[in-house]
Amino acid sequence: SVTLEPQSNRDFRALKVVLPMPTGWAHIPDPNVPDAFVVIADRVGGNGLHSSNAQVVIYKLIGEFDPNEAISHGFVESQQLPAWRSTKASLASYGGMPSSLIEGTYRENAMTLNTSRRQVIAASGPEQYLVSLAVTTSVDQVVPAAGATEAIVNGFKVSAPTAAPAAPAPAATPASVPAAAAPPATLVAPAAVSPVAPAAVSPVAPAAVSPTEPLGL
Repeated sequence: SVTLEPQSNRDFRALKVVLPMPTGWAHIPDPNVPDAFVVIADRVGGNGLHSSNAQVVIYKLIGEFDPNEAISHGFVESQQLPAWRSTKASLASYGGMPSSLIEGTYRENAMTLNTSRRQVIAASGPEQYLVSLAVTTSVDQVVPAAGATEAIVNGFKVSAPTAAPAAPAPAATPASVPAAAAPPATLVAPAAVSPVAPAAVSPVAPAAVSPTEPLGL
């Protein structure tokens, strides 16, 4: 069996994770995602009932398993959402890592939501991690939020940190000082993405984020 150990972005150094932050979006606490690594949401657009949002969840996978076989179960949780309809699905590798991607719509709280969900199994040395990204918006905000959500989906990156190579010792020097190791990688927020002109500003309720359930392993 495999144990899933949730990771916190406060002290996470095993992987380098890039999550674009579009203009008008901000980090938010979300009690609906207790294991969230990070949650961001649109604070200027929306329809007053649901805020477009993106959530990242990272689990350390403890136990023996086949990553390629495990990721084949990546569609299951999404397909079990109420009134789920798939629009896209792929098991193509992502940056050389086993990955699943599924997109579609489902019903929640009398609303139809559109979501894109990617799961990646990434190695950091001998350790394996499950990294999940879910980007969700209400169907009536798909077009207004398209610039921001596409920037997040396309700009999201996961990679193992690489240490800088040691500098060669100077010639004819009896003893040299070893080069310092590169600092550990942390969550990266690249430059803000210019969004599509948002709809008229309306009060935004707290993000109704559907929790990303862990990969069935």
